[in-house]
Amino acid sequence: MEEEAKSFSNPQLEIDQLPHWGDIELEPLARAAPWPPFWRNCVPFTVLFVAATVVVTTSLLPLLAYLGILLLGLVLFLLLQWYNFTEHKRRGVALREEDIVFKRGLFWHQHTLLPLNRIQHIEIHRGPIERKLGLSSLRLYTAGGSGVDLQISGLESERADRIKQFILDKAKNEALGRVFE
Repeated sequence: MEEEAKSFSNPQLEIDQLPHWGDIELEPLARAAPWPPFWRNCVPFTVLFVAATVVVTTSLLPLLAYLGILLLGLVLFLLLQWYNFTEHKRRGVALREEDIVFKRGLFWHQHTLLPLNRIQHIEIHRGPIERKLGLSSLRLYTAGGSGVDLQISGLESERADRIKQFILDKAKNEALGRVFE
């Protein structure tokens, strides 16, 4: 059998004519998305406050130092929660025919575009707080990676399930298409 010779072509593209990823309409995450991190942050700060109280009651640490530690802890906690709730408003996700886009960040913006044909594995994670709020985290892995390549936390559980099914169906259809070529 004689194989057909494939010619190689690599034309130059005009950068100004390419579509701009910033034009993608991102959908916001669930309104309840900031609450799981809020509750997870409460645990270490509660431990800090209890430890500070134990130290003060069992030592000669002055009351002013104790109040300073509590005030510092409270300020750190409030700043962390302010960041958590404010940054949530900037997050967004878009599922397109060939890729998934995720935007996050308040001061440092991060835009991740992951081609669907590169995804090798998908997980949906639902911790106890997320389950109570009807939320999920979608974890996407690509070939060759040792960890999560894209994690989108704060999706409604039904939405995460639909995205996962869309990606799986797309991969299945592409695999069938390669078999029948």
